[in-house]
Amino acid sequence: TCTRCYAALKAARGKVILINSVSGLKTSAGIPAYSASKAGLASLTESLAQRWAPEGLQVNGIAPGIVPTKLTEKALAQPGRTEANLQRIPLGRLGSTGDIANIAAFLASGLSDYVVGQTIVADGGMMLT
Repeated sequence: TCTRCYAALKAARGKVILINSVSGLKTSAGIPAYSASKAGLASLTESLAQRWAPEGLQVNGIAPGIVPTKLTEKALAQPGRTEANLQRIPLGRLGSTGDIANIAAFLASGLSDYVVGQTIVADGGMMLT
């Protein structure tokens, strides 16, 4: 998708924001294929950023922790699962889609004009534990 949109991005001096996951930055034994695909996305973020930055394009990513979405709905519905996850999050709450949207708004704005090739982790501190 990024390559397909390259010409339009370059013409607009656009910014690419790739949605990753903390599972792409730290292994998750229960979901190896998902973790591997997200690790590839982390590498893609850095590779595209390095290649396209000299042309004025910014590529960055966001790696959410546990956010209630359709993807996490079944897992979080399992008895005790949400509580167990909350034990691993120092902030004491799950993330929200709004939390992720705020980071995307920052990356899309002029406030991030010097941010290139980064994946911002938004996990309430979960990777600290």
